[in-house]
Amino acid sequence: MFQTMKEIEEKYDGYWIFMTNCKKGDLQEIIGGVVIAYNKSKQPIINLWNREYDSETYYRYIGDIPDGMGVLL
Repeated sequence: MFQTMKEIEEKYDGYWIFMTNCKKGDLQEIIGGVVIAYNKSKQPIINLWNREYDSETYYRYIGDIPDGMGVLL
């Protein structure tokens, strides 16, 4: 089921998510998609990303970055 990023951020706070069927806004930002997996751990989500899909995919952490987790920009 398609969800907006706002809906996803409310539902999956504190989880890594993996989405397919991603839609982008005018500025090419992800505005929503279909969450097919979520996990407190990043590795299971990365494992999904390494497969082929018929649509654009996206993964990210939802919520505030926990202490001890680094961010690469």
